[in-house]
Amino acid sequence: MVHYICTYLELEIVEKDISYQRLLTHLRFVLHRLSTKEHYSMDQEMLAMVKVKFPLAFSCAVEVKEHILKKYDMDIPESELGYIAIHLERLKNNKI
Repeated sequence: MVHYICTYLELEIVEKDISYQRLLTHLRFVLHRLSTKEHYSMDQEMLAMVKVKFPLAFSCAVEVKEHILKKYDMDIPESELGYIAIHLERLKNNKI
């Protein structure tokens, strides 16, 4: 997933970067929540704002969702995509 994200956002990630570590941690928790059928929800107004303010990061999150759906047969809820998009935007802003 990380390679796909780097390609999609045209990033070179520094693995020691805190934004990268936060993204990895969040993705691990997403996969765990999906496997245990837990849900983490984002307020709908905030989700709408993330979609508008960070369109590239959100579209990348949607692509990550598609990748996880194909590979693991797990569907990520849209509210979870909002959080992933925030992490991706943070990574994008830290690019080298």
